Amino acid sequence: MKTIAYFLFLIFIAFSCSQSQGESEFLYDPTVPYPIFDPNEFWLDSFDQRGLQNARVYNDDLYCNTIDVGGESYLYCFDLKTGTVKWRIQVNAYSTQPITIVNDTLIYCSYLGQMQGIDRYGSELWNERYTQPYGSHWVDISEARIKISTPYGAKVSIYKINGELDTIIVDQSLKKQINEYGGRLNYVNKQYHLKYKKWNYTIDVSTPGFRKHKIQIKKYR
Repeated sequence: MKTIAYFLFLIFIAFSCSQSQGESEFLYDPTVPYPIFDPNEFWLDSFDQRGLQNARVYNDDLYCNTIDVGGESYLYCFDLKTGTVKWRIQVNAYSTQPITIVNDTLIYCSYLGQMQGIDRYGSELWNERYTQPYGSHWVDISEARIKISTPYGAKVSIYKINGELDTIIVDQSLKKQINEYGGRLNYVNKQYHLKYKKWNYTIDVSTPGFRKHKIQIKKYR
């Protein structure tokens, strides 16, 4: 009996050591509001893709929008090399897809139909609202135009890059093309390593689907 007890004790000690020396992950609790990150704050310890959605990686920056933070929604820019927050900007509502990027301008479209142009420093350039019923969307950038498809009929709203409405057309083939190819993300397969407060971090970024980036974070001693 003493042998069995001693064996179980050794297993407990080994497990405790592996936990303290091994990986540490952020535990998601849906009853706790997702934290609001401030610029220069370290975000890796609290990152969870159920609280931050629609990852988009561009030039070693990670863009994500919140689902809901106390009734307010934000778009974040996270630095993948340092693990710190570059900036955040308040947006009209959460989005159903990642941002679209054209000429270093970030185009954010909320599910309520508000469209914002944001520069790479987190400042709003323009703000427009769609002129047709809206629930979800796909965005396509071509011919120096922003082409947006919504679930209603065959209408496609076409905007200039500065956010001004150009025209609204009824074109089922164009709508189908946008729904199939709009919102495509650049393929990414990168790994980042950094250290913060005696912890080592590895960030794996991959693209499992053409509209989705996957972020995996490991923390270890």
